[in-house]
Amino acid sequence: GSAVRVIGNQVIGNTGGYQQFGDGQGIGIQASGSIASGNIVADNILGIELSSNGTASDNLVYGNSSRGLSVSTATARGNRVYDNSIGIITNSSSSILNNLVYDNTVSGIDVTGSSVTVENNTVTQPIGNAVRLTGASVSNVTLRNNILVADAGYVVNVASTSQVGFTSDYNLLN
Repeated sequence: GSAVRVIGNQVIGNTGGYQQFGDGQGIGIQASGSIASGNIVADNILGIELSSNGTASDNLVYGNSSRGLSVSTATARGNRVYDNSIGIITNSSSSILNNLVYDNTVSGIDVTGSSVTVENNTVTQPIGNAVRLTGASVSNVTLRNNILVADAGYVVNVASTSQVGFTSDYNLLN
């Protein structure tokens, strides 16, 4: 296909001077329908933001003050995400697969939309939630075959408005 490929870069320290479509959000990598792979993305406001069938794979994402990895109608696979406020956040029709997520301050994985699969991840949170589903539009979320640990928070936190179609199986919870 014709997807843009962002591969093997270091994007570090972007805390507000960057202007993508005039938003000035301090985003490390932002793309639609693209591939972001093998990058080191650190110390930005937002690490990687992908949408429209994009794929983030095998990236090292850490130290971002807001979110490490944000996907919307996209896939996050095989990333190492740590020391952010929120490790990985997704709002709809996305797959979060085979990621190592740890030491984020609010949550490891946040789901805020529908039709999301969270599978084969390892999430360890000394504070905050390992996985959090929150929002009125959250439905049809599958949580399968993950290792989830939260020392001072919820291992799986599902808001009462987020329970429609929620399935969880073969997870190791601690």
